[in-house]
Amino acid sequence: MLQHLNTIKEIFQAKNLLELMQLNPGASEEELRELEHHLAVSLPADFRQYLSIHNGQQQDEGIIFGLPLLNIAGIKDEWDTWHEIWADGDTNEDLADSMSSKPEGHVKPVYSNPKWIPFSKDYGGNHLGIDLDPDVKGIVGQVIIFGRDEDEKLVVAASFTEFLAMLAGHLGKFKWSYDEDGWEDHEEDALHYHDWLRELHEQT
Repeated sequence: MLQHLNTIKEIFQAKNLLELMQLNPGASEEELRELEHHLAVSLPADFRQYLSIHNGQQQDEGIIFGLPLLNIAGIKDEWDTWHEIWADGDTNEDLADSMSSKPEGHVKPVYSNPKWIPFSKDYGGNHLGIDLDPDVKGIVGQVIIFGRDEDEKLVVAASFTEFLAMLAGHLGKFKWSYDEDGWEDHEEDALHYHDWLRELHEQT
């Protein structure tokens, strides 16, 4: 995990952008335990280690092609919103027929799940998150896309470590820039990162 995180930071540093990314100092052990208590889960070791190094970002536009890494307070806020939807019960039942998983059988085909832990957001109600309650073919700790517009839940990486490795590869390969005005993707068919991941998934 640390190797890939450092690679990402080196990519931003080489563009003189690391300070603009405003990565927070790490969370304390007490803060991490309180987060796990709030979420009623044990976090995967690699994600926990990441939070102990950088407790997310201070700014809204972030390191994931413009999407921010949530700090602990942000994780709680987003999770609370989804937990309220899940606790209501009706939404999952009402939307059951329109939910799916890709690959099939890897993510439970529901609208909300209290064991999906968001670590990023797009300000439209969609997230990259850690799935601690996978379907029969899935892996505990897999990184998924879920949210208001994401009826098809997509597995993008087997773990948070694998996600960071993938992100480092994308940041190093594709053309992009960032300044005080925000993120700019210079690819011909620039897409929302979630949609881009779906297209890449289709190609593999």
